[in-house]
Amino acid sequence: MIIKKQNIFLIVGTILAIVFNIDAQRIEVKNNKFVVEDQQILLNGANTPWIVWDDFGGGYNSNDWDTAFQKLKDARVNCTRVWISCSGDVGININNSGYISGVTVAFRDDIDSLMAIAKSKKIYLMVALTSFDSVYSSKWWAWREMYKSDANRESFINNLVIPFVNRYKGNPYFFALEAVNEIEWVFEGTEVTVQQVQDLVARTANAVHENSKVLFCQGTGAGPKYHSDSSKFGGYDVFSDYQLSLQQTGAYLDFFNMHHYEWMSEWWVPPYECTPSYYELFNKPAIIGEFPAKGSDGYSPLESYQHIYSNGWQGAMAWTSNGVDTNGNINDMDDGTKWLFQYYPQFVYPLDRDLDGIPDKYELLYSGSPTNMVPSDDPDYDGMDNMSEWIAQTNPTNSESYFRIDSILTSSQEVTISWISASNRIYSVEWAQSLTGGYKVLTNNIPYPVSTFTAPVLDKESKFYRLKVSVQEL
Repeated sequence: MIIKKQNIFLIVGTILAIVFNIDAQRIEVKNNKFVVEDQQILLNGANTPWIVWDDFGGGYNSNDWDTAFQKLKDARVNCTRVWISCSGDVGININNSGYISGVTVAFRDDIDSLMAIAKSKKIYLMVALTSFDSVYSSKWWAWREMYKSDANRESFINNLVIPFVNRYKGNPYFFALEAVNEIEWVFEGTEVTVQQVQDLVARTANAVHENSKVLFCQGTGAGPKYHSDSSKFGGYDVFSDYQLSLQQTGAYLDFFNMHHYEWMSEWWVPPYECTPSYYELFNKPAIIGEFPAKGSDGYSPLESYQHIYSNGWQGAMAWTSNGVDTNGNINDMDDGTKWLFQYYPQFVYPLDRDLDGIPDKYELLYSGSPTNMVPSDDPDYDGMDNMSEWIAQTNPTNSESYFRIDSILTSSQEVTISWISASNRIYSVEWAQSLTGGYKVLTNNIPYPVSTFTAPVLDKESKFYRLKVSVQEL
């Protein structure tokens, strides 16, 4: 439809073809569950710790990571765990005294790329900033000194953790951070003390919570040994809220991240056979953040995923998707990840279980089912398909409800365009001198609830105007 008024032409209801995705919001913890927009989500996960050891700032290849994440997506994995620094030898600037001054440009650029890939594939990232391997690497002395000094631990926070969190906290797919992969091997194998390790974890927890909505955890490679004060596990509590708060007031974990391998079964029951409460993990979500992708303890990969979830664990993340060692790869684990998606898709993709780009809530509202709508269908024959109706937040079952400019007011000095705006949508106005000519942006990023735009009339030639709508990225 074209409206002509005082030599001003108007194109009504042009929909933006490229839309932002809001169907993957930030994971939160509520009532001891992982939720997305108050809908429970289970971490149907994996580990993709590195492709080339010390990728970031070193041998990073974006095409390789894009391929790896596409394989995760194809296996219906919704979350993976990545080590940002493996040995601590590259990427992070640490001097011989253990003081961290920041990161290299290459390191930062590589992480930028990783975050963009995760977002494009709709896969949540659990990031391990460093690993225990650093205290045994070529820079072992520097990293041990980092742990042993209050000032150096604070440099880890001020020059690594906080800049990292602030740079990426706007990406909802960066959902969780842990300070150091399997940090207990630092104090179990070196002169670094338990208290020094606790203090680093506590400082990191506070920094993450004070600067972002990112969740914080601390994965342990010794299973429940350091998350419980029970003698039945042969250890003592190290990372409870109480112990962490003794080091730094208010420090806490958002969820428990336990690792399991078959050698641990000599000491405690594997998670395929017990609940988190057996490990004395209470009042928070608990996940198995590492276990062999090829299965262990007599359980197949499929059985491993099935038993972990049925025992009340809220995440299963097999090691590894890309076969970095002999514990298996994506081909081993995908029976398990695809099983959860096949039978319980609402827990894998709680906002869009059929992955058609139209959120479940919208489909339920207008079709009575979260999977009934076909994005390309136009059931009310108004010229807007279901996907366009969702983008515009109009009613796909009512032909009178479609995206349009409601009015245009003109004078010799200016033109005012009005429309009905919707929440979580942004608008732009464009103009051209001919219907087929190249359109130029008059203004963009007009947020709800603004629903008008006034522009000066620069000359008296005929002009065409069009309005675009897109989904606001949250």
